[in-house]
Amino acid sequence: MAPGAELCVTVEWSPDAAMRRDPVHWKMRIPATARALESLGYVVEPARFGNAHRFHPNAEFLV
Repeated sequence: MAPGAELCVTVEWSPDAAMRRDPVHWKMRIPATARALESLGYVVEPARFGNAHRFHPNAEFLV
């Protein structure tokens, strides 16, 4: 948890089913999702487990 944080939650991002195996979509959307959360004042960290599109249907962030 970030210094001074009072709460840490897991945010799960899931692409549309048609895009789940598209590496370009993942490469663009995961950082865009993190930036959107950061623009609202949140601290965003990748979850400890991988977010590989080949193995997982979603990506997780710690916020």
